[in-house]
Amino acid sequence: MVTESGGSGAIAILMNDGRGHFKLTATYDTPSIEPASTAVAALKKGGNLDLVVSCYGGIAVFPGNGDGTFGVATLYSTNEVGAMASVVAHFSGDSNLDVATATVGYVGSLFYGNGDGTLQQAVPINLRQGEGGTTTLVTADFNKTVFTTWPSAHPPTWLSS
Repeated sequence: MVTESGGSGAIAILMNDGRGHFKLTATYDTPSIEPASTAVAALKKGGNLDLVVSCYGGIAVFPGNGDGTFGVATLYSTNEVGAMASVVAHFSGDSNLDVATATVGYVGSLFYGNGDGTLQQAVPINLRQGEGGTTTLVTADFNKTVFTTWPSAHPPTWLSS
């Protein structure tokens, strides 16, 4: 389990003992303040699970070591302040995992994965405007095209290109 460690800019890793109990095993400082959400995926093909942490300065990717520990994070700028949520999925049709992020405003960012654990520079995606910003993201193949769709919620908004 990964959780924010207060407003300090740190995240905490809690390991499950298999009986429903969790123990704090490590904390990691993010390269920015205010971590808001975390996604977990193997950004390197055939690799270990990595952490993608949305935070004030963008998204921080912590490479997984495969033993419950993580390496030093790389910060990727969303070109907007305040990444609130991130999801990992296949958005581009290649076999690499990509990361989509929503910020406190009306702009999202799409980071195409390189398949080696790194991401390309953010591509801005305009979200439809409404009251407040987008704070939650989910992904799925809603229209059964084998391409992941990215709806966002709160307020209910949809991508516009």
